[in-house]
Amino acid sequence: MTTPPFSPFHSSQSIRIQSIFTISHIPVSNEIQPITIMSVPPVDPAVFALKAFTLRVKVRVAPENAPKFLEAFKVVFDEVTSNPECEDFNLYQDAAKPGEFQWVENWNAPVSWLFEQFETPTFKNYLAITEPLFLEPREFSILQKTEVSYFKKN
Repeated sequence: MTTPPFSPFHSSQSIRIQSIFTISHIPVSNEIQPITIMSVPPVDPAVFALKAFTLRVKVRVAPENAPKFLEAFKVVFDEVTSNPECEDFNLYQDAAKPGEFQWVENWNAPVSWLFEQFETPTFKNYLAITEPLFLEPREFSILQKTEVSYFKKN
């Protein structure tokens, strides 16, 4: 199985995924200009073999930047959740840390489909707005369901 041309994930044997998006500051004409550096690390083939998956993401922004983050997030959320492959999508805000957000997305699509979404104009715009707000690199996990279902619905 081949690695996609753009991969925002790096995995270990446990399929724990870490973000490879980083913001670096390079002096240009006595000013500091943020640039986004993306690399293509090796990706565990087991991740790409998944036909359905759950994505968990965690980001941290300064509490005063939470409204700006949520405004940009809403645009991507509306587009993403309109896809029939999206089974559900939940955003959470840490009650004790108002700038910390986590979301869980359940997808009935192959992981390779997810990588294609990173090339959409909406997602690229979201990154341009939100990445400078991040206080630390985002965390990603791609999860698979266990063979035994542990799900309860009231």
